[in-house]
Amino acid sequence: MIRVQRALGALLLFAAGASAQDAVDARIRLAAGDAFELRRVAAAEIKQTLPTGEAQTIRREIDARHDVEVVSVREDGAFEIKVTWARFVSSQESTASTYEFDTAQDKDSKEAVPQFLMALAGRGFTAVLSPDGSVSEVKGAAEEAAAAIETLPAMKLPAAAPAKAALLSEYSNEQIGNQLEAVFRTLPPSPVEPGATWTIEHRLGGSLPMVATNTYTLSEVGDGAIVLSLEGAIASNDAAPPVNVNGVPIRTSVAGSQKGTVELSPASGLPVKATIEGALTGESVTGGQLVIPIERTNKITVTTTPKAK
Repeated sequence: MIRVQRALGALLLFAAGASAQDAVDARIRLAAGDAFELRRVAAAEIKQTLPTGEAQTIRREIDARHDVEVVSVREDGAFEIKVTWARFVSSQESTASTYEFDTAQDKDSKEAVPQFLMALAGRGFTAVLSPDGSVSEVKGAAEEAAAAIETLPAMKLPAAAPAKAALLSEYSNEQIGNQLEAVFRTLPPSPVEPGATWTIEHRLGGSLPMVATNTYTLSEVGDGAIVLSLEGAIASNDAAPPVNVNGVPIRTSVAGSQKGTVELSPASGLPVKATIEGALTGESVTGGQLVIPIERTNKITVTTTPKAK
């Protein structure tokens, strides 16, 4: 969903002699054979109060690196891309579990998530990326995630059912498509003038389905980058069904805000660098009775780096 509103009387200074009336078209422009690394670093700190009154803090970070190649360009201008999960660097610190690993260096771990990511690294999927950043026809992500899980004996145990369900949800074709759109879809499909603002809704998900509604402003245009600023609201998707763990429904309801910047390449329209920080508060309800208050802060950094053909 996109709504574009012109900021009346907005005057900004831009490099290369651009005026306040110059419309910017930053649609994605790629060719068959183009390749780049997409890197997404997601860091979170989660504070929750257990029913016993004990305060618990969980800190985790996942640095996911993807190799992206444009296989072909369709007649309608959309790009058929091949995405490979190339490398994961992840860490977690909590009273229940603390680990740090790198799939490029570490080959074994006792923790479920590192085991899964090690099995996932090197696998891939395909998708169709439109010039406006929308994503469709994701194929193979869910199947490759399921195949990675099947290589792990521990994931076949009954006690691993909740973790398995969460991973399959996080790496479903739909959710992978939503994640890619959150990276690439930042501008409306038509050119916008400097100072313009517009709103885009992103649906994120997995074990915690979310809806992010970001308002972007075209704040700077230069030879080196097109810079967008963003402010938005983020909240759990209450329309999504609760997570089911061994027959017990768990519904997490949180809401908050986020802000950040996005730098786009004038040549390709790809995000050279994006940084978004946000804070959420709410609660998790298990079985309709057990309530656990939650506070969460997030920081997401996205970069793309061209690779030689």
